[in-house]
Amino acid sequence: QLHAQFIKDYAYGNKPFQVNFLYYFTVYILTFFSSKSSALLVMSVYVLTGATFAKYYIVKTIFLKNISNITVKTATLSSFFLLFCFSLPILYFFVDYFYLLNFPPNVWHNSTTIFVMPFVLLLFWVSKKQLDSHKIQNLYYICVLIILNAFIKPSFLFVYLIVYPILLLKTYTFFKKVFWINLIPIFIACLLILGEYYLIYFGKDSNNESSVIIDFFYFYKNWSNGFNVVLALLIALLSSLLFPLVTIIKNKEMLKSKMIQFSILALVLSVIISVSLRETGARENDGNFLWQSFMCVFLLFFSCLFQLITLINKPENKWKNYIPELSVFGLHFISGIVYLINIFITNNYF
Repeated sequence: QLHAQFIKDYAYGNKPFQVNFLYYFTVYILTFFSSKSSALLVMSVYVLTGATFAKYYIVKTIFLKNISNITVKTATLSSFFLLFCFSLPILYFFVDYFYLLNFPPNVWHNSTTIFVMPFVLLLFWVSKKQLDSHKIQNLYYICVLIILNAFIKPSFLFVYLIVYPILLLKTYTFFKKVFWINLIPIFIACLLILGEYYLIYFGKDSNNESSVIIDFFYFYKNWSNGFNVVLALLIALLSSLLFPLVTIIKNKEMLKSKMIQFSILALVLSVIISVSLRETGARENDGNFLWQSFMCVFLLFFSCLFQLITLINKPENKWKNYIPELSVFGLHFISGIVYLINIFITNNYF
């Protein structure tokens, strides 16, 4: 509803289009430039439903094309369950929040995060393929996906700009030409982020009081209701990442996989950003340095599920050997269903 109101404000000239304009513009253009709340809200539902289905379909397609012996039924169900996975509600008993302070792999209340996730997922997957085997065609795809991410919600790029070059360096080494060629999309991403940073904080329509500062645990201190912030963070990480933790600890060979390495590094950096940076001024409580962590948790869940199904489908393995991992994954899915029911009952997503 808030983002629909943004579009109305843009339509009436009360405020300029945001720098990351693509979600708002998509809804606006599909309503044939309507400024009616009813039309904007209905079209928002269609656009976000399409984005959510796209996330599911991309995961399912990746599973079907890249995991040997997987059945359509397995790919369909696992992709569907992944769509609803959520943090286990352990913190709920301490701070009375189901969502806040956690790092869930899926969120249902932020339009731009929902809309950007298919493009985050594709950027992650194409980049992983580029690490496996350099192809010029993939460079074009990566550049396009970086531009789309930047113009919808650039949160994932904060992490990608650092983690992907590290993995490129590890894969190709500093002195090979292919390493430098693959940095071209990174330079494009840097220019886009710097341009957006300038427009948001220094442009003619910016709020000069807003800036980015280092402030450790600011969000946790604000919302922990007096509960110890370090303990709250540890509980949040455990309750949000139980499936990846159990899966990787029990199957340590997964750490050799580039997609697991990619998603773990991205997650670690995303959490560091979440607990150390914040905005000041009018944007202080928007939580704009949290979104990349949710995106990266989803990528880690996706990567672990991909690797787990790959192991289960090997002829020499039996699915019963992986009951602990599957059970924990099921708990995350059930938690997601309970969370959605809780939203409908309480009309509150916190």
